[in-house]
Amino acid sequence: MTFIKNIAIVGGSGQMGTPLVKALVESKRFNLTAITRSESDSTFPPTVNVLRGDYDSEDFLQSSFSNQEVLIIILATTAPKDLQPRLIRAATAVAVSYILPTEFGPDTANSALAQAVPFLFPKKSLRDQIKASQSSSLIAVVNGLWFDFLTNFRAWQTLFSTTTLAQVARGVTKLFELPSSELEKFKNHFVYVSSFAVSQTQILRSVQKATGTSNEDWKISSVPVDEAIEMGLAEFQNGNFKGLLDVLYGNNSKPGMGGNFEHKLNNELLGLESEDLDIVTNEK
Repeated sequence: MTFIKNIAIVGGSGQMGTPLVKALVESKRFNLTAITRSESDSTFPPTVNVLRGDYDSEDFLQSSFSNQEVLIIILATTAPKDLQPRLIRAATAVAVSYILPTEFGPDTANSALAQAVPFLFPKKSLRDQIKASQSSSLIAVVNGLWFDFLTNFRAWQTLFSTTTLAQVARGVTKLFELPSSELEKFKNHFVYVSSFAVSQTQILRSVQKATGTSNEDWKISSVPVDEAIEMGLAEFQNGNFKGLLDVLYGNNSKPGMGGNFEHKLNNELLGLESEDLDIVTNEK
């Protein structure tokens, strides 16, 4: 059997990149290369090969991606819009086998959700760019909303799939620990991982259990989901980027928008165990 060995990552020092690099290093199965800008002061574990250079240089990018079997791209929503297409173009030019673009969120295979949230819709063109290359294959990771940040937002009542940053990192690592013959099943497809499916109300109850508090200790209000979405859009149009979070969270909770994808999960195939809400909450 053959296995993936060489993995490169762009964005390996951010909120998602840091635990992912940690998990890949701890696996001891990969030659991991972190690619970053020349001026970056990001640090990585000593076993990680770090390449620093100019993201505007096609030569630097192609040389960095040469001989890599996997490229993982994790960019912030504030990154230049042309950066990810350039990274993909360089990776396909040197025939990187698998490219994971910046998905790592809600199920953008659901077109209704993707069209409703401004920063989700452009992801399709990036997936199409990879698939059209003929030299590289797409794998898009869907993990729903990141659990680590859910306690700060509105209390949606419906069940939705959510994943901790650590669980996403474990899932991606286990994905590339698969034999190449098994990994090929995900060529140009989505892979779904989750910690659990919960409502925000269940999260609140878990937080109250962990902190020994009750409803009386919290300010709890109720807002219709469509109203929350409208308010979020208005905030965004007034220059407050955080308004898009209400748009994202609200749409993700609506029926038919793919927020609960437990029926699609690949956890079992990956050997990825579900997590316990109360245990995870206690650790936060």
